[in-house]
Amino acid sequence: MMRRLRAALGVAIILVALPTIGAPQLALPTAGPNNTGDCNGNGEVTVDELIKGVDIALGDLALTECPSLDANQDGEVTIDEILRAVNNALNGLPTPTATSTATTTSLPSSTPTAPPTSTPMDTGTSTPSQTNSATPSTTPTPTPSATPSETPTLTVTSIPTPPASATPTETGSPTPSSTLTPTASRTPSATVTPTATVTPTATASPTPTVRTLYCDTLSGALPVPDNDPVGITNTITVTDNTVISDLNLKLGITHTWVGDLRVSLQHVTTGTTVTVLDRPGIPALPTGCDRSDIAATLDDQAPRPAQDECEPGSPTIGGRLRPSSPLSVFGSENTSGVWRLTISDNEPDDTGSLVSWCLEVNAAPSPPPTASSFSCNGGTSCTVGFNVPFTLGFSFTDPDGNASAWRITGKRGDGMRATLAKGVITPPAASGAVPLSFEGFSCPQSNCATVEYDLFLVVSDSTGAESAPVSLHVIVLGSS
Repeated sequence: MMRRLRAALGVAIILVALPTIGAPQLALPTAGPNNTGDCNGNGEVTVDELIKGVDIALGDLALTECPSLDANQDGEVTIDEILRAVNNALNGLPTPTATSTATTTSLPSSTPTAPPTSTPMDTGTSTPSQTNSATPSTTPTPTPSATPSETPTLTVTSIPTPPASATPTETGSPTPSSTLTPTASRTPSATVTPTATVTPTATASPTPTVRTLYCDTLSGALPVPDNDPVGITNTITVTDNTVISDLNLKLGITHTWVGDLRVSLQHVTTGTTVTVLDRPGIPALPTGCDRSDIAATLDDQAPRPAQDECEPGSPTIGGRLRPSSPLSVFGSENTSGVWRLTISDNEPDDTGSLVSWCLEVNAAPSPPPTASSFSCNGGTSCTVGFNVPFTLGFSFTDPDGNASAWRITGKRGDGMRATLAKGVITPPAASGAVPLSFEGFSCPQSNCATVEYDLFLVVSDSTGAESAPVSLHVIVLGSS
């Protein structure tokens, strides 16, 4: 009820604001007085009086504020009575007549003439602008951008794995990729030039970048015999094939008179030997340092010599100290092989044990492999046809003996670049030759234009070091 009354009020305000000429006529009830809504009896119905009528209908005002709104005098104001008041506001109060039906036939706007502003709306569909706007979509013009004989798609298909028995040093199964299909997102890389990405003459940095510990496998303390210049030995076997940039020695020794001890390190594989401690305290103390225990890292770059240490407390020799003879003699050697530590006690009465020891290796950058003899059908360049088998081959060497992978990328004449083939070398090797067989370039259409490729080969080792690229040129003859 309330929603309908408020709607009636909205209609009333809008309709009263319309011009009286051509205003639509409301259908009214036929009973009741003809001055409905004229609250003050001045011969017209205003918007304020209509609002007052709605407030009376909602119960917000008393009926005594506008008795004329109660057309049927039943003590309340209804929607029909508000609509009668709206009509009186629109068309004026009618002249009293004998019958109530006279009010519906005397309204000046009884002829349903459409207002002038409705004419464009009725005829809008016939305007030329609507028919013209649809014309372009009905006559599409195909663009001649795809001519099969001009832009063939080139792919490398069915590139087989070369026979495993081709070379004794390369037993991997290269699985050449078939991703040479050009795509819009691929752009030529600046690193395809043979000298852009690899520097074969790289030298070791004075600041090592890789530090590795190789430690003993002692199950418990190893006693050092008293007053025995032969002493005891313990070994560490290293399997890593790493070039040494810097070598330090970590020692853990218990002994009640460290001035009795002599300690040496030998790389058995090469024969290089260094005495790292030689009776600490001598010659300042004739019988050496008379205090206990060693827990030190011997490092050529340390500020103080271990030979002069004899601190109170235990360990009397501790921290990072310089060895008696430099460990740099092991520089540029390979870590691989057996390392032997020897400890001897050279005076009677005091004893001790080897608790632990480690090699602290700072590795030099791995020298990269070298790729060579990259060939196509046996030559430094070749010309092949579509779907015609061809062969590639190359050789490699690696100073570390750990060459482990290879890849071949192709750069087409239009700049598109992609991986053509890649494979592994198992086990890693110091040298070898790798033959590869391909079924050929395929033409997806009946006619394909001649295409030229530059192929680049890179060999890498197990540390990630890469060879300088080597290249060759391939021409694929078109079929048109």
